[in-house]
Amino acid sequence: MKILFLGSGIPEWDNYPNPKQGREVQMWNVLKELSKRGHEAILLKSGESDDENLLDGITLLNIRMPPTNDNPFLRIKNMLVFSKYAERKIRKLKPDILSFHYRLSSYFPSKLDIPKTYTLHVPTILKSFRRELICNNILNFPFTLFDLVTDRCLFSRSDCIVVLNEYMHSYLTYLHVNTVLIPNGVDLGRFYNQDDGKYILYAGRLDWNKNVDLLIRAFSKVDKKYRKGYMLKIVGSGPKQRYLRNLARLEGLGGAVEFIPWIEREKLIDIMSECSIFVLPSLYELSLIHISEPTRPLYISYAVFCLK
Repeated sequence: MKILFLGSGIPEWDNYPNPKQGREVQMWNVLKELSKRGHEAILLKSGESDDENLLDGITLLNIRMPPTNDNPFLRIKNMLVFSKYAERKIRKLKPDILSFHYRLSSYFPSKLDIPKTYTLHVPTILKSFRRELICNNILNFPFTLFDLVTDRCLFSRSDCIVVLNEYMHSYLTYLHVNTVLIPNGVDLGRFYNQDDGKYILYAGRLDWNKNVDLLIRAFSKVDKKYRKGYMLKIVGSGPKQRYLRNLARLEGLGGAVEFIPWIEREKLIDIMSECSIFVLPSLYELSLIHISEPTRPLYISYAVFCLK
């Protein structure tokens, strides 16, 4: 079976075969697994030039797109232009299944008469998520409406919506959306504990929805006799990086918090294998349980308890 995954249209994100962000890592791992199972796995993505490569059994097809330099308006332009080019290319490729992972880059290909799945990585359809996004920055308001309209469009055009946690599965099922739950996978052969390096670890993007500030505040509230000898390591980068560094200083943590910029995945695996505790403080990305807004203080208490 010929299965085509559609990339973002943003060269900084379509960094394959060495993706840096969670969504792209999961896409790449699923494609590799599909190839191992005998399917023809294709990734149609943006790049610096129009070319074709074969890596890890996956066919990478590039559509040349300019860099966006983290400009949100250039991102929107890139994704829509890429979407139109991708539609033409997909018509010629004639895949058996299309797999969408980004709203805007999927817009024009979603009109094609081909079986389609849409994986919902960012839950903008949730009112609580949109509310926090707008509270974080009022300028996000038009973008949330745009995302919501695009999501509803993709819901109506896709044969199946893939979600990553039980809460989203229940929520969309209640809205009568054809949904299947497929949590993000973990390669247990690579991710396992080797030693206790006496540090608490977070790894991911430093943005508002990751709630890394909750982790820093929780760490600062742990009694010093329990915290003695332990570090808090934060791996990643993003728009909240400066704010989080200042917060750590204001909380009096000083040298107890170490910020590490984006690193190669193999190095990250080494760091994860020696952490005492790994904490994902995001309230929207838990694959097994969903923590609602009223339980936020309980979640902080849970983090403190783990550190003890």
